Order: sequence, then C-alpha cells, then structure tokens
Amino acid sequence: MAAQKHITVSVDTAGYKPAVISADLLTIQKIFLNLLNNAVKYTPDGGHIWVQLRIEQLGQGKLQAEVSIRDNGIGMHQAFLSHIYEPFAQEQRTGYKGTGTGLGLAIVKQMVDLLQGTISVESRVYEGTEFRVSLPLEEGESMPAAPVKSEADFARLAGRKILVCEDNALNQEIICELLKEQGLLVDTAENGQLGVEAFSSSSIGEYDAILMDIRMDIRMPVMGGLEAAQCIRRSNISVPIIALSANAREEDKQLSLAAGMNAHLMKPIDTYQLFTTLVRLIS
Repeated sequence: MAAQKHITVSVDTAGYKPAVISADLLTIQKIFLNLLNNAVKYTPDGGHIWVQLRIEQLGQGKLQAEVSIRDNGIGMHQAFLSHIYEPFAQEQRTGYKGTGTGLGLAIVKQMVDLLQGTISVESRVYEGTEFRVSLPLEEGESMPAAPVKSEADFARLAGRKILVCEDNALNQEIICELLKEQGLLVDTAENGQLGVEAFSSSSIGEYDAILMDIRMDIRMPVMGGLEAAQCIRRSNISVPIIALSANAREEDKQLSLAAGMNAHLMKPIDTYQLFTTLVRLIS
C-alpha cells in the first residue's frame, strides 16, 4: 500500500535486543497492521512513515516493548483526539472524505487493553500523527517444552464458514475481523433467534462452527445465547458451538456445556485460544 502511494517507511530497531518472546502473536500483528494501515491511509502521496521499536529487559523474565508509529500525514484536530477510540468515530474534514467503518482504532484499543498495555497519540493538523504503544511481554523458552498450535495449523481454517451470534456491534466487528484475517468466511446474527433462523435455513454442513455470545440471555428481548444453542443442538448434534462470555465462573461454563456447547471462551477474545479451539473442534 505504501509503495502504491510512493510513501517511504523507515524502521528503526537500534534499541531491539534479540529475545524469545511468549506472546499472543495474532493480536500483536492485528494491533500494528491497523496502526500502519491508518498511517498509510492518511498520509498523502510521497509522504513518510517512521517506525521505532525498543525492547527493554526488566529482569525475572519480564520485557517491555515500546513501539512508535509516526507519519507526516493530514493529522487530527486536538478536540477529536479524546474520541478516536470510540466505535464509529471519524473526524469530518473539509476537502477530505474518510473511508472505512471507524472501528479500526476502537479495535486497536481493545486489543492493547487485552494485552494489558497502553496506547497514546499526538497529532497536529497537516503535520502528522504519532501513536505510541507499550506492551508488557514475557521471555519464552528457546524450544517449547511441548508441541503447540502454530500459524501453520491455523491456516487449515481458511475457507471454513463460521456463524457469529453477537449483539454488540463492536464485539461483532472485532470477532469478524479476526476470523476474516485468518481466511474464514463469516455470517452474523444479532440475537439468538436470528442465529437459530440462519442455521435452520442453511444447507447441511454449510457452517463449520458457531460462536455464540451467551450474554444475550440477559439483555436481549428475544431468544438468548443459551436457548439458541439448545434449539440448534436439538436439530444438529455435530456442529461445534463455542460460547463467548465475559464471565469466568465455573457455573457459567457448566451452563454453556449443559446447553450443548462444546467450549466456553472468555471475552475479550484471546485470538490464540480462539483459533486453537476452532482447529481442535473443526478437525
């Protein structure tokens, strides 16, 4: 994308010391791909982007990664900076038509929070923008003690079709983005009733798995996640159904399993755990 706009990208890793890191690779990739995508999108032809990486060893297996992404693009007004992480927020600029959903930075913020990191921004109109991300990391072993799922395993998911039942627009967008990045096909339903209808009207074997938000039971005036799972399970005993929940209590997990679900995952979504579970259940 940068080459198409004749934008030069400089990467400074002078502060990087090689280390084996134990981290959620897919989430980290998503954070920086979103930020770099924005930098290219809002930098005019012939502009420049600077990326700087620093990794500090804190001792006792702890690391701190500091990443800066700076551009000399169109920048943002100061009044808008306090809203940039809000879902669907897009600054209206005279002479410039923004593109996209306005969810990119909201997704970035949620993922940085998931990794217990911080993100900050400085920007000036027509001068550019700089995002700084700080992430706590842990040192890993040079050779894993046991085999783990790799990106090669996750690649087997490409082309599989998933039904996502989630009523929150931002959460739905995040989950769909993660799945599509891995090459999966996605359909969505905003409540349990629509999820049941979508599955019932699908052809046999059309969906390889279902992701079901069980919080819908509390908030939705129509069928919730647990009831929807029970309805689907009455007609199909084989399709994997994965519960998504903000509750980590053992009783919540047992409710999911009792409703016919195959797994219970916590929100915010851990991408590695999500894809590992999908590989295991779909295989």
